[in-house]
Amino acid sequence: MGQFQAVLVDIDGTTADCEKRNRGVLQDVAAAHGGKIEAQDWLILAGTNDHFIHGWLAQQFKHFNIAADDFVMEVKKGYLQRAFEVVARDGMVDNFNHIIRNKMPIAAVTNSPTDIAMSNIIATGCLPYMQFVLTADDVKAAGRPIKPAPDPYLMGAERLGVDAKDCIVFEDSKTGVTAGVTAGCTVIQIVDDPAFVAPNAHYHAYNAQQLRAICKKLIP
Repeated sequence: MGQFQAVLVDIDGTTADCEKRNRGVLQDVAAAHGGKIEAQDWLILAGTNDHFIHGWLAQQFKHFNIAADDFVMEVKKGYLQRAFEVVARDGMVDNFNHIIRNKMPIAAVTNSPTDIAMSNIIATGCLPYMQFVLTADDVKAAGRPIKPAPDPYLMGAERLGVDAKDCIVFEDSKTGVTAGVTAGCTVIQIVDDPAFVAPNAHYHAYNAQQLRAICKKLIP
């Protein structure tokens, strides 16, 4: 894997500990309009986006009665109202400081829209570590697909002026891991639940200590 030149990090569930907030909002909005999201459904829905989740709910529940754009706006409103619940994931600030000390640039790459992405990363206090934040809006504006396609990570590497194969990716979802691996990056998956393990990730970290050890191994 050689000498790495840059780090690309996901936001939701990776840099930001916001999955509980996100899932709570989505479950509440789904239930308010005739749908339901069960715990096991996140095996399918984790790492996707609100439009995908709307489409899934519409397929699963014939009485689900809200238009896609209205669903997305209602969910977004819930996210922003509950931004105070978002914090930096345990250990990520220490990892970012280690990476910066090694003079390696960091950028955020997310499937979230710009307003949600910025709200979340600002809430964590981690924005100053980032060279830029590449959002779903940026990827779509370039006419390219979002994760699980490799394009977001390829775009992130391009903007940093490095090859994707020389980048480390921090991810939590199977969707994001697939995007990073397909782009040619070396991917560390942060695992909260063994049911969500992505076998194609190069490394798996089950706690902050393991993540720190992997980070120091790859970036001595």
